[in-house]
Amino acid sequence: MTHSYHRHVIGAAGAVFALFANLAWAQPGMTTVEATETICAITPGKVWVTDDGQTLHIRGQVHQNKIQSSEPRMNGDNAAIINVNLNLSNGQGTVTADFQMSPQGINGTWQGMGVFRIVNGRAVGMAVGHGTGDLEGQQIRLNLQEVEASVNPPPPCTPAGPSGNVQTRISGVIFNPKGR
Repeated sequence: MTHSYHRHVIGAAGAVFALFANLAWAQPGMTTVEATETICAITPGKVWVTDDGQTLHIRGQVHQNKIQSSEPRMNGDNAAIINVNLNLSNGQGTVTADFQMSPQGINGTWQGMGVFRIVNGRAVGMAVGHGTGDLEGQQIRLNLQEVEASVNPPPPCTPAGPSGNVQTRISGVIFNPKGR
């Protein structure tokens, strides 16, 4: 009876090992990314303040941004359509952004959406997107933190505006089911 028990335990252990080996093999490639995004140009959208003067609304504002990263899939231009709700009395609010990022030298884009909260006048949030073209099948998940205005923005963001160009620190991952 003991002999049969060991055979089942060994068989079960082998099955568990095979399951974990297959799961490990099937895991997508994951690359950690760090980047800095600089707002280069803003095209105003529809802007209004509520009748009580408390809330600013912006719809369809277009941002042309430059992203700099050592990861080639994150290094390039980003066009985002922004919608904002901002409480003018306390500086708190929310932002949504639909984006299309075009990495330099790659025949493809990242398309996705970000959601942010504004705390003390700075945006903090996350964005997710999927790849097209050469990036097809890949996904990005990013954390974003507005940090400062750059007085020395990257080309083609030069020259800086009177208060500089707003910058955001980006950290996150690229998932690639095909490997790297």
